[in-house]
Amino acid sequence: MARRVTHTDLPPALAGIEAPAPRRPGRQRRILRPDEYARPAPLPLIQAAPAVIGAPVLHAVAKCRWCGGRFRKMDERHWICTTEQCAERQLAQAMRRAGNDTGPILFLPLPLQIDVDEDPTTNLLVAGAAGVSKSTGCRWNLYRKCRKIAGYRALLLRCTYDQLQKNHLAMMPAELEALGDATYKAQQRVAIFHHEDGNDAMIFAGYCDKPADIAQHVGPEWDSVNLEEGVTLLPKAIEEISAKARGSGTSRVAHERLGLRAGVTRIWSNPGGRAMRYLIQMYINKNPDPEEFPKYDPNEFGHLHCTLEDNPALDASYDQKTLSGLSAARYKQLRYGDWSALAGQFFESFSPEIHLTRSEPA
Repeated sequence: MARRVTHTDLPPALAGIEAPAPRRPGRQRRILRPDEYARPAPLPLIQAAPAVIGAPVLHAVAKCRWCGGRFRKMDERHWICTTEQCAERQLAQAMRRAGNDTGPILFLPLPLQIDVDEDPTTNLLVAGAAGVSKSTGCRWNLYRKCRKIAGYRALLLRCTYDQLQKNHLAMMPAELEALGDATYKAQQRVAIFHHEDGNDAMIFAGYCDKPADIAQHVGPEWDSVNLEEGVTLLPKAIEEISAKARGSGTSRVAHERLGLRAGVTRIWSNPGGRAMRYLIQMYINKNPDPEEFPKYDPNEFGHLHCTLEDNPALDASYDQKTLSGLSAARYKQLRYGDWSALAGQFFESFSPEIHLTRSEPA
């Protein structure tokens, strides 16, 4: 006699399906075939393919000045070194909105910009090619200082007001609003970073084209003097204004608590301009006329050389598309940051060691 099949006898593959109808009294239950059981509804077809993580975007030309490694794009806007140690150093200096330490990165400094910020030299010339992110790096380095040091006082100068407006003032309101702890006073051209103790840090933006403009910048004491495209300024302006970078009274306590020194000058500049010879003598060769500068101390001056390879934000063919129409000397200046290339000089490639000799007085 065949064994009756009950609902509990269903094979595991059919568990959870609808049970067969109960047997009517007086009628013998027929054993159902497997294909007669109710089947679960078929799964819906996949409507979209799952997201695919693409290969990292690597810059074809730019290289990390710390390790020589390549840069990869992060968050579609920032560039970070592919070497873990360098990447962590960049991320440690990243700027985010105030109070949101894990939020989106607003600015990720490049190795060059960090080197400038951490260099202990009192008077430093960032001497390099065009397009190494000097303006942006200068401005965001100041933001980081103002957020960190209460009472900080910084001066940011360009040669003309038009240059100042196009390279800095046009961007500052939106950047400060995004940072969340700073405001911009347009009439005074001042960025104010608010601190809990009320000792706010400030960046004063200005211009200095003529001798008459110098006086408006030499009154206050500055924690840092920042001369952007300094080669376009008058040598006298650089000399007198940088002498006021001796530390402000408003930030002295904060500097001491943090173990930081105040009073530095940072000149960001390409070669080629009315202050070029002055900067070469004072910052690069460090051999000014001892009669004109009898107290000159070469240990207080220096320069950082930078090239297009320091800035991955530039297109890989930037030099070919943008600089190809320049004269040979100007191309060397803007492509390689060559401060020995002088337009109109007798030697096409000038080297002081080769083309100059020191003569002894008779």
